[in-house]
Order: sequence, then C-alpha cells, then structure tokens
Amino acid sequence: MTNSPGSRSDTSKAGKWEPERLRGKPFLAWIVAAGFFRGFLLVSLIPTSVGVALAFGETGVFHWLLFLATLGGVWFYHLGGNLLNEYYDDYSGTDRINKVRTPFSGGTHALQSGAIKPGLVFATAWAALVAGLVIFVALALRVSDLVLVFAAIGLLSPILYSVPPFWLSYHGYGEILIGLTFGPAVVLAAFFIQTKGITLEAALLGVCLGCAAAAIITINEFPDAEADADSDKKTLVVQLGPEKAFWIYAVVLIAGPAIAVLGAAAGLFPVGMLAHLLLLAWAARVALRSERNYRSLPALVLTCRNTILFLIAFWIVTLAAYLLPLAWKASA
Repeated sequence: MTNSPGSRSDTSKAGKWEPERLRGKPFLAWIVAAGFFRGFLLVSLIPTSVGVALAFGETGVFHWLLFLATLGGVWFYHLGGNLLNEYYDDYSGTDRINKVRTPFSGGTHALQSGAIKPGLVFATAWAALVAGLVIFVALALRVSDLVLVFAAIGLLSPILYSVPPFWLSYHGYGEILIGLTFGPAVVLAAFFIQTKGITLEAALLGVCLGCAAAAIITINEFPDAEADADSDKKTLVVQLGPEKAFWIYAVVLIAGPAIAVLGAAAGLFPVGMLAHLLLLAWAARVALRSERNYRSLPALVLTCRNTILFLIAFWIVTLAAYLLPLAWKASA
C-alpha cells in the first residue's frame, strides 16, 4: 500500500501538523483545534454571505446587524462542531494512530500534543454550541419564530456528525450532512433572516454550495483512509474504496457549477451565473487530472487545495453575479 491514500509510508509529507510542534503552546493548540488554519471562518462565511447577497438582490435591503448576528451564530455552531469532532476523533483513536499529515487532513493533533485537555475541549465545544443557539433564539425573537427551525438544524448538525451513538461521520453519512449544512441550511437561514421568506432560487444556490462542501470533505478523507479503517471510522472512502469514492467526489464537484449554469439558462438565476461555465470546465479538469493519480499523497494534497480554491472561486463568481448588476444600476 505504498502509494495508497492514507498509507503510513507517506508520513513524511506534512510535518507541519506533527503533535510535538504544539507542545507547550496551548494558545496555538486551541487555534489549531478550532480549525482556524483550515479555514473554518471562511467556510461559514461563504454560504451566509451568499444567502444575504441573494436577499439583497431580491429586496434591495441589507440588514447589517442581522447579517452579523447570523454569521456569529453560524461561526459558534461551526466552532462547536470542530471541537466536538476533535474530541471524538481522539476518543475513537483515529487521530492517535494516524501518522499521515497534510494541511487538510490527518487531524490537528492538538489533543495528542498534550497542550490542551480533552475535557476542556469537550466543555468548550458545548459552550460554543450554546452560544450559537442563544444568538439564533435572539434572532427568532427579532425576526420570526421560524428561525428556531434553523437554530435546531444548526445545533443538531454537529451533534449528529460527531457524537455517539449518532456518529454519522463514522457511518458514511457525514459527507451528506456537511453538504446539507454548509449548503442549503445556512444559505436558507441567512436568506430567511433577511427576508422572512424562502425561495427555490435560494434553495438551489444552497445545493450548489453544498456540493462543493461535500466534495471538500470527501477528498480530504482520502489520506486518512487507513487510520479511519483501523479505528472503525467508516467514511465514504473506507466503505466504498478509493476508486468508487473518487468518482462520487468528481460527480459532486461538477454538479455545483452545472446546476448554476442550468439555473441561469432557465432564467432562475441571474445571467451572470453563466460565468460558472468556466468553473464547470475547471471542476472537470481537476477531476480528470486527479483521477490518474489519486493514490499519491502529494497529488491528493494538490487536489484538496484545488477543491478549496474552487469553492472560493464559486463564491466570488456568485457574489459578482448578484451584486454587480445592483452596483451598475446604482451608478447609472
């Protein structure tokens, strides 16, 4: 298995994440455990801002305080989810036995370094989730009781993902949950809090972003496959094997821009969304190039990076498609 994803022989590839780098550095360990260096702030910002941009495009009204409160609630939920995942991946043993290190996978090893205590991580995770819930309850009082539905979804998502006996990330459903959470759920929540309504357009935009989020989590699981299998963490890659899992990743990655282009052609999205044709070609190129060498760890790291960059590009093109016409009208 020298060249297989997650092969223990590839351990020299990412010393950046070695546990000893965090020993005696609790502040750095907390930042790493929170997922700061893995873009957790951006991952939450993207669907929230897209939902708000769509709302602004439809109504011409932008509620700054509601946006900031929504983003704060999503961030707290995401922080709690990251810390719960950190705690239970240590509990299951997968992070302790995983010798593969990349900037995108292999666990943060903040707990394995001994710099922070598991019990404190567990307590902080729940405190963050409660903080997110409090923010969304306040938004419900300000906007509508229906915000509580999104509050419940946001609270349940990290619990279902990481906490036994649900542990969806350990039973091959984590990828779907991530896609639904960081796609339709957050986009619709942000849109609803601004407009008090829900539209098919917002839901489909959420699906587009959710496809990219699911693709990211799926490709990031490849380097961890051996350690996950040894610790009975049955991710999609472990259950299906790398070849089948890769093609699921490729299809999901391509689906996002494909839906965006079809929606624009059908008149559901602004005509500017046709620019996603470029991203559709990029997604296909990433998938086809990666298919030839997805068993190589360096190639996987490059694919992980390109998939994240794809999500960022999708975000920028989408915001431009919705906001530039408004700016043009305002300046006319």
